[in-house]
Amino acid sequence: MFNNKYPNFDQAKQLFEQYKSKDPFPEVLPALLNSADYINYISVTGMISPFKPTDKSVKPASYEIGIGNEVLFWDNNGQKKHFFNLSDKDVIKMRHNSITYVTVESHFFVPNYIALRFNLSIKHVHRGLLLGTGPLINPGFNGKLLIPIHNLTNNDYYLRPGDDLISVEFTKLSPISDWVENIDKKEFVLTNKIGKYVENKMQPNLSFRSFIEKALPHSIEKVQSSLDQTLTKADIYIKDSEKKINAIKEETSKNIIRIKEESEENINKIKKESEKNINTMKKEYEKKLRWNITAVTIGVVTTFIAIISLFVQTQSVVSSVNKYVSDTIFANNNDNDIYNIIQHNKKQDSILHSIGLKISQIKQSNNNLNSIMNKLEDEILTLKNDQNILIDKIDEITLKKNQNILIDKNDEIKKKSKYIER
Repeated sequence: MFNNKYPNFDQAKQLFEQYKSKDPFPEVLPALLNSADYINYISVTGMISPFKPTDKSVKPASYEIGIGNEVLFWDNNGQKKHFFNLSDKDVIKMRHNSITYVTVESHFFVPNYIALRFNLSIKHVHRGLLLGTGPLINPGFNGKLLIPIHNLTNNDYYLRPGDDLISVEFTKLSPISDWVENIDKKEFVLTNKIGKYVENKMQPNLSFRSFIEKALPHSIEKVQSSLDQTLTKADIYIKDSEKKINAIKEETSKNIIRIKEESEENINKIKKESEKNINTMKKEYEKKLRWNITAVTIGVVTTFIAIISLFVQTQSVVSSVNKYVSDTIFANNNDNDIYNIIQHNKKQDSILHSIGLKISQIKQSNNNLNSIMNKLEDEILTLKNDQNILIDKIDEITLKKNQNILIDKNDEIKKKSKYIER
């Protein structure tokens, strides 16, 4: 469909000088050129070199041109990076959230009667890359384009020299007499026509450096995406915040371990003090118990002696009564004996009364002993209750102390976290 006989660079340069102000196809009306017309113009005037038409690159009203072999950008640290003479094996990285300056592989020799517009190929637009809205290439332009590519996405894209980059449109300007041969120039002279065509006075073959220096004020030395710088600062801030948070976490962990160790130490001290107090209470209880047991033993022994004494007195009374009765049987029945019997009976009644008193005393001693035993049991229960209450108080004091320590540390951590968030 397409032949390969298109002007090379040197030929295109010569053709540009020949046809810069001479329209080889005056019959083509001013308009956006279709593919047939712009191919004819390129082949005759050398407007684009190299020109490599294919079914993919030639569109009905545009022509796709690949990316060139020169790249310029400023990295995240503000360092200028400039690469040139790249081969088709090299990779050009369109960094996320950044601006990258590139060139195209073709050199433009634009005649005075043609104007060009270009934009990114549609696939790059769909990827989120931006170039601008139809930048214009004025008639008379001689050189390569310097194109800033904005990648506003979070993705990195990779291209190789020669990959499709831009689509170019060709528009023919309204004619002037200087561009057309063999015509009557009077036809172009109109009444009150004062307009004059101004040729492009640009310097040909400007370099990357020339384009940048011409575009930037003297006070500006680099072009970077503000979004890239903002994200870089945000990344630095996030990393610093993570470091601070990790430091706080580490400090908190140390504090928790220290609090745990101190709590365990305090608990052990309290336990030792409690055990000491319990041992002291046990010793006092055992001492008191021994005294109570001694008192009970003495009471039992006293009661036992009293019972033996009563038993002996009772035996003595019985023996005296038996002897008296025996003596009475064999004695004379006179009044003196009767009187003695009466007196003896009274004496025996007194002894029996004394025995009754002794028995009452023994019963009272038994009651006192039972009362002492009951009091002893109550004191034992009281000691046990006091011991349980003391243990509960110790646990409660320890728990509250640990809770207060943890609450204080938690408040301290929250304050530090709020400081980091600010």
